[in-house]
Amino acid sequence: MKTTHSRTARRRGMQLRSSGGASLHEIAYQQAHGCCFYCGTKIDRPRMTLDHMTPLNRGGIHTLENVVMSCRACNSAKDRMTLLEYRIACGGQQFPGEALT
Repeated sequence: MKTTHSRTARRRGMQLRSSGGASLHEIAYQQAHGCCFYCGTKIDRPRMTLDHMTPLNRGGIHTLENVVMSCRACNSAKDRMTLLEYRIACGGQQFPGEALT
């Protein structure tokens, strides 16, 4: 069931792009001002990754409210953790990107 949900979300994203709208990736990058949500490092767009704050395999959905831009190192470190789990793993700190939201 979750696989079908993920496929549906991806298909909607493709439809949005094909209709001339900005992709979720483009919108999230603009909102992040080119900075990683988790560490604040400024990184060029091709090296940024789209991260789901609540991972898809944990019930998250592929929407703008659930995605942030992150560098590859932070995205890999967060792995399948939720935003709260990752915050706890990082010592409870607020992430730089939270000030932008």
